[in-house]
Amino acid sequence: MGYYIHLFTDYLWFKYFISEITNSNDYIKLLNGNKMKCNKEELTKIIYNDYSNLNILLIEEYNLDLSLFYEDIEIPNIKFDEIPLDKLQIIVDQMGIIVENSKKGYSYSFNIDNIKSFIKLCTEIISNDIKTRLN
Repeated sequence: MGYYIHLFTDYLWFKYFISEITNSNDYIKLLNGNKMKCNKEELTKIIYNDYSNLNILLIEEYNLDLSLFYEDIEIPNIKFDEIPLDKLQIIVDQMGIIVENSKKGYSYSFNIDNIKSFIKLCTEIISNDIKTRLN
């Protein structure tokens, strides 16, 4: 279910959010309303950096528990192919570094209110989809 929600959120991210600030990989709309022409590589870098930089604001906004990043984790006794279980601790450690680095960032195109609206939209769409499928 978590993987399904993740993929659905990615779909909605590109359909409803990224499409609002970009135009066919030619430009990105900045927070001040200006448009900056950029190539696909530059666009990807800006979007990824903005996404990472807003993590800390979202962590604070939703009061998320970060103990996962500084306490030992219990490896689940399940089998899944997406992540080798012997690499799970490395992935968690790297995510902790990303979160820590995001405290230093600056946002070019993403603003916390837009992200919160996107989260609300995703919650509504995905919740309704799951309810429909369960009925």
